[in-house]
Amino acid sequence: MSAGTVPLHRYPGLKVRLACRSCPRKGQFGKATLIERVGRNESLVTLRLKIADGWGCEIAKAVMAGEHPPGSVQCGVHYPELITGR
Repeated sequence: MSAGTVPLHRYPGLKVRLACRSCPRKGQFGKATLIERVGRNESLVTLRLKIADGWGCEIAKAVMAGEHPPGSVQCGVHYPELITGR
């Protein structure tokens, strides 16, 4: 995990919710299940890209493969509860 990133175990709540700003994709996952699958210290940034890639997001796939240059269009998957504070 990179310095300055937030690990999965610090996510508030028992459900991890994600949504995309660019398409209708959204979902929720049990935090405990995610921790079992990827580890408690998985970065939330990396986790959202892995999930978006699994949803078929070509941008996330390119980022994960190191083929997406900084400054270009970004994947819209985010954690809405972290933005709204709900």
